[in-house]
Amino acid sequence: QGKDTVVNFATQPCWMFNKNLSWCTPPTNPDEAYFNYAGGGVQSYDELDSTGKTLAEYYARLIGYLMTGEMVDEHGVKHAAPPGQRKFNFSVWEVFNEGEHGYGYARYMRDFDLLVSTVRREVPEARQIRWMGVGGTTPVWVPSFLDPDMHNASLGIPPPFGASSHYYSGSTGSDGDAFARDFFEGADGLIDSVRAVLLPQTEHSRTPGAKLDIDELGVLGCAGMSDDPRTAGLNPIYFNAAGAMQAYVFGKLVLDGADILGFSQFAGNPPLPHWDIPNTQFP
Repeated sequence: QGKDTVVNFATQPCWMFNKNLSWCTPPTNPDEAYFNYAGGGVQSYDELDSTGKTLAEYYARLIGYLMTGEMVDEHGVKHAAPPGQRKFNFSVWEVFNEGEHGYGYARYMRDFDLLVSTVRREVPEARQIRWMGVGGTTPVWVPSFLDPDMHNASLGIPPPFGASSHYYSGSTGSDGDAFARDFFEGADGLIDSVRAVLLPQTEHSRTPGAKLDIDELGVLGCAGMSDDPRTAGLNPIYFNAAGAMQAYVFGKLVLDGADILGFSQFAGNPPLPHWDIPNTQFP
């Protein structure tokens, strides 16, 4: 309470795209973790509803349920949260996780604008939200995304609040020396790119006061990584190295002028029995 919160929902549901996705089989239990959303590579699949309306309405229901505790689904059935369930108050929304599902710039901008306008129309409580995007795509999109004239003026959406970017380091090794070398070399590359490209793009954009959000900062691609913490075989020093890299990036970029920094879930910890944590917590 009293603090800004930045929300980001994962990849757009695969069932809204090409029907012939054999790997797109969400679990019947909605509370079960589902890591196969990108099982087919998440590339070059067309939306089943080419207008983008189905996608926009889905997110309006989602954000409406989280903010108000109720929604009407696509079949006209009303759903209400259990009494006492928390209602969220979102400040900033990084719309779309990344440019998955083969998004090109034009379709991304169309769906972004349509989603924002639909959510603002259907969920009055969401009109306070400030909107960001282009995380995990390419810096080439940033100047146009931050230009209000490049958005659909007829939809009456506000100028974007800022642009976002994602970054993961990695390592070809499996010990502390390799982690230290690879994680920090990658981090230095990110810092150089932010200084040379993203910060100037944001500061000189056509949206006065546009913010730069560097989030999903983390590590991927190391030996022993697994989606399932019960089978993760990470060298325990990984957790120290990942935490050190994130602290290093934070210390550099906050001084350089990045406005928002967010760390990925891929951090966790090894078993810590003395803290009553018997198993690896990852991701």
